[in-house]
Amino acid sequence: MPRIAEALARFDWRLEGWPDFNVGLPRVATNVTVDILSLQVPSRSLVLKRTVQQGFTLIELMIVVAIIGILAAVALPAYQTYTVKAKMSEVVLAASQCRTTVSEVYQVGSSAPSANSWGCETTSASSRYVASVTTDANGSISVKLSTDPSLPGTITGDVLTLVPQSSGSSTYNSATAGVIGSTQVFKWVCGSTSTTPATSSNLTKYLPGSCRG
Repeated sequence: MPRIAEALARFDWRLEGWPDFNVGLPRVATNVTVDILSLQVPSRSLVLKRTVQQGFTLIELMIVVAIIGILAAVALPAYQTYTVKAKMSEVVLAASQCRTTVSEVYQVGSSAPSANSWGCETTSASSRYVASVTTDANGSISVKLSTDPSLPGTITGDVLTLVPQSSGSSTYNSATAGVIGSTQVFKWVCGSTSTTPATSSNLTKYLPGSCRG
């Protein structure tokens, strides 16, 4: 302890011998008094009012609900039509085997088959949406839809037809001499309501672009 006191005494003595560097400099106030009562604090009612204004008004919510309702009314029917069109593509595909067979018989066959004797027909359901595939004596193909509940009730059991025609848009007659074995089918008319046999009129709305007469 005596040594510490002696060292402090020497330190104080040395400080006393130093020049005063603060002469002529302005003094800076170090003690600041703050009047807490003078501070402006927002009242509780003002804070609550600002919080309420951040939400939506009833009119704004009603406008949003109305817009959603309009979009749903437009989009849902379009979506339902799109899903039925996708199923109809499967129906059109079911006729592809018969289309190939009939075209081959017209080109290289030796005799005209009778109705439902072209070798590609099916009387049982070949897929979920197809009940049967039949042909007539001229090779026209009829695909009957099933009664699957996912299909609209207006088209269940309806018939889609594909008819072989010449460049002059006339249906081939297999009974005409020289037609079988030397004729190349020019085109297949798909989904027409004016050919014989004709496609059910209710199906035209759902047919793909490649099968609209």
